[in-house]
Amino acid sequence: MSATVYQPHEYTRIVPNMTDAEFTALRADIAQHGLLDDIVLYEGQILDGRNRYRACVETNTFPRFVEHQGDTRSAINLVVSRTKHRSLSPSQRNAIGANAVEKYEAAAKERQAMAGGATPGALRPRGDEAGRATEHAAEQ
Repeated sequence: MSATVYQPHEYTRIVPNMTDAEFTALRADIAQHGLLDDIVLYEGQILDGRNRYRACVETNTFPRFVEHQGDTRSAINLVVSRTKHRSLSPSQRNAIGANAVEKYEAAAKERQAMAGGATPGALRPRGDEAGRATEHAAEQ
């Protein structure tokens, strides 16, 4: 097993946790077949695969990791994209969209602050920037 203990990245909070039944099935599959999809790290934390990582730890299966090479926006896109095939209720999907908008807007504020030299918390996204974040979340 890996000596490093990884924590989920804050972007993983965009999506709901697996149910106990879903996790039990995942853990059983990993115990039987091993880890099929690498766990994606971003900024030293788990961006995608927090449940696979937990299942690996619980089944003593060696986890494999890859580092996400993109920027903040592509990291958020990855998290949202990986949930598209899960069986989620309409309200869960709506919550994912709302959470994603919040993260896209925060990323836009950070980009603006970096460009203007201000502190990230001091800026609010302009109306058009907030609108683009909403449109982008809807596309995802």
